[in-house]
Amino acid sequence: MRSGCATRQSFRISSAKLSGSDTSQPAARRKEIGRDLHNAFECICCAVHHRDMVEVVATDEFREWYEDELDDAAGRAVFEMVAKLEQFGTQLPFPLSSALNGSKYALRELRVKAAGDQIRIAYAFDPARDAVLLLGAAKAGDDRFYDWFIPRAEKIWEQYLLEQGAKP
Repeated sequence: MRSGCATRQSFRISSAKLSGSDTSQPAARRKEIGRDLHNAFECICCAVHHRDMVEVVATDEFREWYEDELDDAAGRAVFEMVAKLEQFGTQLPFPLSSALNGSKYALRELRVKAAGDQIRIAYAFDPARDAVLLLGAAKAGDDRFYDWFIPRAEKIWEQYLLEQGAKP
Protein backbone atom coordinates (compact mmCIF):
# COMPACT_ATOMS: atom_id res chain seq x y z
CA MET A 1 0.00 0.00 0.00
CA ARG A 2 1.22 3.48 -0.79
CA SER A 3 2.44 5.62 2.05
CA GLY A 4 -0.36 7.90 3.20
CA CYS A 5 -3.22 5.60 2.13
CA ALA A 6 -3.74 4.28 5.64
CA THR A 7 -5.10 7.56 6.98
CA ARG A 8 -8.19 9.37 5.76
CA GLN A 9 -7.81 13.01 4.87
CA SER A 10 -10.53 15.49 4.13
CA PHE A 11 -10.09 18.16 1.43
CA ARG A 12 -12.36 21.16 0.94
CA ILE A 13 -11.26 22.99 -2.15
CA SER A 14 -13.40 25.17 -4.38
CA SER A 15 -14.03 24.20 -8.00
CA ALA A 16 -11.96 27.21 -9.12
CA LYS A 17 -8.97 25.78 -7.29
CA LEU A 18 -9.57 22.37 -8.83
CA SER A 19 -9.45 23.82 -12.33
CA GLY A 20 -6.32 25.78 -11.59
CA SER A 21 -7.99 29.08 -12.48
CA ASP A 22 -7.67 30.56 -8.98
CA THR A 23 -4.87 33.06 -9.42
CA SER A 24 -5.08 34.25 -5.79
CA GLN A 25 -2.99 31.21 -4.79
CA PRO A 26 0.71 31.15 -5.66
CA ALA A 27 1.72 28.57 -8.27
CA ALA A 28 3.58 26.48 -5.66
CA ARG A 29 0.40 26.29 -3.53
CA ARG A 30 -1.71 25.26 -6.56
CA LYS A 31 0.80 22.46 -7.24
CA GLU A 32 0.60 21.39 -3.58
CA ILE A 33 -3.21 21.31 -3.77
CA GLY A 34 -3.00 19.26 -6.97
CA ARG A 35 -0.66 16.78 -5.27
CA ASP A 36 -2.99 16.57 -2.26
CA LEU A 37 -5.96 15.87 -4.54
CA HIS A 38 -3.98 13.27 -6.47
CA ASN A 39 -2.93 11.56 -3.21
CA ALA A 40 -6.51 11.67 -1.90
CA PHE A 41 -7.79 10.12 -5.12
CA GLU A 42 -5.16 7.36 -4.90
CA CYS A 43 -6.17 6.69 -1.29
CA ILE A 44 -9.83 6.40 -2.29
CA CYS A 45 -8.94 4.04 -5.15
CA CYS A 46 -6.69 2.06 -2.84
CA ALA A 47 -9.49 1.66 -0.27
CA VAL A 48 -12.07 0.65 -2.89
CA HIS A 49 -9.67 -1.82 -4.50
CA HIS A 50 -8.74 -3.51 -1.19
CA ARG A 51 -12.30 -3.54 0.12
CA ASP A 52 -13.46 -5.98 -2.56
CA MET A 53 -10.36 -8.16 -2.72
CA VAL A 54 -10.71 -11.54 -1.08
CA GLU A 55 -8.25 -14.07 0.17
CA VAL A 56 -8.21 -17.17 -2.04
CA VAL A 57 -7.61 -20.52 -0.34
CA ALA A 58 -6.92 -23.76 -2.25
CA THR A 59 -7.87 -27.18 -0.91
CA ASP A 60 -5.47 -30.09 -1.31
CA GLU A 61 -7.74 -31.56 -4.00
CA PHE A 62 -7.66 -28.35 -6.02
CA ARG A 63 -3.92 -27.92 -5.59
CA GLU A 64 -3.25 -31.52 -6.71
CA TRP A 65 -5.38 -31.06 -9.82
CA TYR A 66 -3.76 -27.70 -10.62
CA GLU A 67 -0.20 -28.97 -10.21
CA ASP A 68 -0.58 -32.44 -11.76
CA GLU A 69 -3.22 -32.28 -14.47
CA LEU A 70 -2.93 -28.91 -16.20
CA ASP A 71 -0.56 -28.04 -19.01
CA ASP A 72 1.12 -24.63 -19.05
CA ALA A 73 -1.58 -22.87 -21.12
CA ALA A 74 -4.44 -24.19 -18.99
CA GLY A 75 -2.49 -23.43 -15.80
CA ARG A 76 -2.01 -19.83 -16.92
CA ALA A 77 -5.71 -19.47 -17.78
CA VAL A 78 -6.75 -20.86 -14.40
CA PHE A 79 -4.25 -18.61 -12.61
CA GLU A 80 -5.62 -15.53 -14.39
CA MET A 81 -9.21 -16.45 -13.50
CA VAL A 82 -8.30 -17.03 -9.85
CA ALA A 83 -6.63 -13.60 -9.86
CA LYS A 84 -9.93 -12.10 -11.09
CA LEU A 85 -11.77 -13.89 -8.28
CA GLU A 86 -9.28 -12.46 -5.79
CA GLN A 87 -9.74 -8.97 -7.21
CA PHE A 88 -13.53 -8.93 -7.61
CA GLY A 89 -14.65 -11.43 -4.97
CA THR A 90 -18.41 -11.80 -4.75
CA GLN A 91 -18.80 -9.25 -7.54
CA LEU A 92 -17.18 -11.44 -10.21
CA PRO A 93 -19.85 -11.45 -12.94
CA PHE A 94 -21.37 -14.07 -15.21
CA PRO A 95 -20.07 -15.67 -17.44
CA LEU A 96 -16.79 -15.77 -15.48
CA SER A 97 -18.58 -17.13 -12.41
CA SER A 98 -21.97 -18.70 -11.85
CA ALA A 99 -23.94 -20.64 -9.25
CA LEU A 100 -23.62 -24.40 -9.21
CA ASN A 101 -27.29 -25.27 -9.59
CA GLY A 102 -28.35 -28.42 -7.79
CA SER A 103 -25.93 -28.03 -4.90
CA LYS A 104 -27.24 -28.07 -1.34
CA TYR A 105 -24.71 -25.33 -0.51
CA ALA A 106 -24.00 -21.93 -2.03
CA LEU A 107 -21.29 -23.33 -4.29
CA ARG A 108 -20.18 -21.44 -7.36
CA GLU A 109 -18.02 -22.23 -10.36
CA LEU A 110 -15.32 -20.34 -12.19
CA ARG A 111 -15.68 -20.85 -15.93
CA VAL A 112 -12.32 -20.98 -17.69
CA LYS A 113 -11.60 -21.52 -21.38
CA ALA A 114 -8.14 -22.69 -22.29
CA ALA A 115 -7.09 -23.97 -25.73
CA GLY A 116 -10.62 -25.16 -26.49
CA ASP A 117 -11.14 -26.82 -23.10
CA GLN A 118 -13.96 -25.80 -20.82
CA ILE A 119 -12.51 -25.89 -17.32
CA ARG A 120 -14.72 -25.58 -14.27
CA ILE A 121 -13.54 -24.76 -10.75
CA ALA A 122 -15.93 -25.26 -7.85
CA TYR A 123 -15.53 -22.70 -5.07
CA ALA A 124 -17.41 -21.18 -2.16
CA PHE A 125 -17.02 -18.36 0.32
CA ASP A 126 -16.31 -19.57 3.84
CA PRO A 127 -17.56 -17.88 7.05
CA ALA A 128 -14.48 -15.61 7.00
CA ARG A 129 -15.49 -14.57 3.41
CA ASP A 130 -12.40 -16.20 1.91
CA ALA A 131 -12.88 -17.81 -1.50
CA VAL A 132 -12.14 -21.52 -1.17
CA LEU A 133 -11.15 -23.36 -4.36
CA LEU A 134 -12.56 -26.85 -3.94
CA LEU A 135 -12.13 -28.79 -7.15
CA GLY A 136 -11.24 -28.31 -10.78
CA ALA A 137 -11.95 -30.38 -13.87
CA ALA A 138 -12.29 -30.20 -17.65
CA LYS A 139 -15.96 -30.33 -18.65
CA ALA A 140 -15.64 -30.89 -22.42
CA GLY A 141 -17.05 -34.19 -23.67
CA ASP A 142 -18.60 -35.22 -20.35
CA ASP A 143 -22.40 -35.18 -20.60
CA ARG A 144 -22.76 -36.16 -16.94
CA PHE A 145 -20.14 -33.73 -15.67
CA TYR A 146 -22.25 -32.06 -12.98
CA ASP A 147 -23.63 -35.43 -11.79
CA TRP A 148 -20.24 -36.26 -10.27
CA PHE A 149 -18.69 -32.79 -9.99
CA ILE A 150 -21.24 -31.26 -7.59
CA PRO A 151 -21.38 -34.15 -5.07
CA ARG A 152 -17.59 -34.33 -4.98
CA ALA A 153 -17.30 -30.54 -4.48
CA GLU A 154 -19.93 -30.71 -1.70
CA LYS A 155 -17.99 -33.44 0.09
CA ILE A 156 -14.76 -31.41 -0.09
CA TRP A 157 -16.65 -28.34 1.16
CA GLU A 158 -18.10 -30.25 4.12
CA GLN A 159 -14.65 -31.55 5.05
CA TYR A 160 -13.14 -28.07 4.74
CA LEU A 161 -15.80 -26.60 7.04
CA LEU A 162 -15.27 -29.35 9.61
CA GLU A 163 -11.53 -28.71 9.58
CA GLN A 164 -12.22 -25.00 10.12
CA GLY A 165 -14.52 -25.74 13.05
CA ALA A 166 -17.61 -24.49 11.22
CA LYS A 167 -20.90 -26.24 10.58
CA PRO A 168 -21.53 -27.55 7.07
